[in-house]
Amino acid sequence: MPDRSLSPPTVTKDEKPLRRDVAMAYRAAREAGRTHEESFDAAEAVYFQARPGAVGDRLAASARINELIASAIQADPGWFWKNVRARYSAD
Repeated sequence: MPDRSLSPPTVTKDEKPLRRDVAMAYRAAREAGRTHEESFDAAEAVYFQARPGAVGDRLAASARINELIASAIQADPGWFWKNVRARYSAD
């Protein structure tokens, strides 16, 4: 049986710039009032621009994009959601 426990995503030192770019694309879209799906599409576009070969396995790419975003949130959740929360709280 596969291990289904949750563990923090691992991001290598070399992936940190990509994590920043992917997370910023997602965060900026959310701040602009976009849905999660639209924001994920923005993050996906950044990821595929950096890793064009990943288009061949979209499921694996989607999982990695989610891990990169989750890692950025774990690194500083207050900063990540600051303006997003303010935008949706005002509505």
